[in-house]
Amino acid sequence: MYELLREKLQERPTPVRVAVVGCGWLGSRMLRELARIHNLEPALVATRSTDRAIAAFERLGIAPADVSVVSDAAGLAAAQASQRPIVCTDVRVVGDVQGIDVVFEATGDVLAGAEAATAALDGGMHVITMSSELDATLGVSLARRAREAGVVYSSADGDQPAVLGRLLRELEFKGFRPRLAGNCKAHLDLHQTPEGVRPFVGTGQNPYKICSFTDGSKQSTELASLANAFGFSVLRRGALGPSTTKRRLIETFDELVDLASLDGGYVDYTMGSTEPAQGGPVFVVAHRGEPEAREELKYLKEGTGPFYLFFSDHHLCHFEAASTIAEAALFGVATLRPIGRFVEAMAVAKRDLHPGRKLDGIGGFDCYGVVETAETAAQEGLLPIGLSDYVVMRKRVPKNEPVTYDDVELLENLAVSLRREQDRLPLGREVP
Repeated sequence: MYELLREKLQERPTPVRVAVVGCGWLGSRMLRELARIHNLEPALVATRSTDRAIAAFERLGIAPADVSVVSDAAGLAAAQASQRPIVCTDVRVVGDVQGIDVVFEATGDVLAGAEAATAALDGGMHVITMSSELDATLGVSLARRAREAGVVYSSADGDQPAVLGRLLRELEFKGFRPRLAGNCKAHLDLHQTPEGVRPFVGTGQNPYKICSFTDGSKQSTELASLANAFGFSVLRRGALGPSTTKRRLIETFDELVDLASLDGGYVDYTMGSTEPAQGGPVFVVAHRGEPEAREELKYLKEGTGPFYLFFSDHHLCHFEAASTIAEAALFGVATLRPIGRFVEAMAVAKRDLHPGRKLDGIGGFDCYGVVETAETAAQEGLLPIGLSDYVVMRKRVPKNEPVTYDDVELLENLAVSLRREQDRLPLGREVP
């Protein structure tokens, strides 16, 4: 695949021009990775952090004086005429930029991501996101819009859902039937707070983002994103998440659920399967039952079967994301996109929540996210964790109880509107 991408990029008479939305830790590094690949050109950064964006361009050898900073569509037109790199302070005007092929969304913020994505799709641009928070909350609606516009909406390679997506498609091509797929976590504290993780927050990182890794919210959105791309489900609310080793992973799940009884695929996670020098492993347990194939796989040191473990001991984030950008621009294909509503990442109270409180979103002090089937979430009116930054409590919700739509007043914005649109879609497969 990668040789083909390089070849097709070499053949292009003009570069693939990319707008990066967000210039935090991820977005600034994505600029660097784009700049090193022939014919992938970082042409614009949309962010409120103009100093950080200018500094990122400077690290690419572009002097600050040669960067145009604009705030609206009129400023964009003037800046484009000068053909200088652009920093735009309003993500909502990304769709007005002429000549942009792909918008790479790296904000990690559901509302900002929704604003950038809808503007780009309306402007006929491909949208690549590295925000499972956005995809788990609004991905079905955005994929539908992309299909209608004739462009690509996709999650980016490098984050766990798309890394798993590539592995799953490879296994299916080889005749395996996936039964379980998920992440391997090293730490999980459902009630952790942004204050509690401060000692572990690196330079340029957001404590709410780091907390979302620790309290399981990020993982829940990742599992939902993967499930909605493959039509998978969950074995129970919050998933099983057993403590096990890589060696005993299949045996552990088999003891819990009887793998032979599973019909279709499921998402889950493990604790304790991350070994030294591994960076965010992912796994797939897949079935291959023919006696001849099992005998051959035994000879190939894959075990006796019929369930086999496939494991990637890393995901490389922005180092891998450019492949998704190139695939969308060159071939019009998505690395990972939702096909319908199968699993939700729902909000659970991290502490007692009282009427009148505005919740503080993913990775905050108020809620953590867990997975649940989309059917149950719809029946019970469960609030997606991705909307928990845009609600005010109407009723009291005790600690560790799920938050429902009935418990809150929604604050009107684009993310809420898109989610209402998505909630009206049928459960199950929606996007062909």
